[in-house]
Amino acid sequence: MGAAELLAILSDLIIIIVSGLILVLLVILTFMAFVLYRKLVPIIESTKEASDRVNKVTEVVHGQLGRSSNVLVTTGSIIKLIIGLSRRKGEKDGKE
Repeated sequence: MGAAELLAILSDLIIIIVSGLILVLLVILTFMAFVLYRKLVPIIESTKEASDRVNKVTEVVHGQLGRSSNVLVTTGSIIKLIIGLSRRKGEKDGKE
């Protein structure tokens, strides 16, 4: 057995060992990813539920504010109309 054959056997052995270590590392990383996924799923679900609740509250508040806004705009328009009519009437009375 010469040096070339010994070198070939050692390189093959190193390739086999490194490939085995890489395979073990991939299995460990896959397991860790699975455990992390299992831990994160409840957090993601609760976040979705919280988001749904916030959307419902936003819709309710927006609906009520929209109605209040319409009432305020209408009231403001009526007050402007009354103030405008009283000013015009005052201006006519002052000129005559």
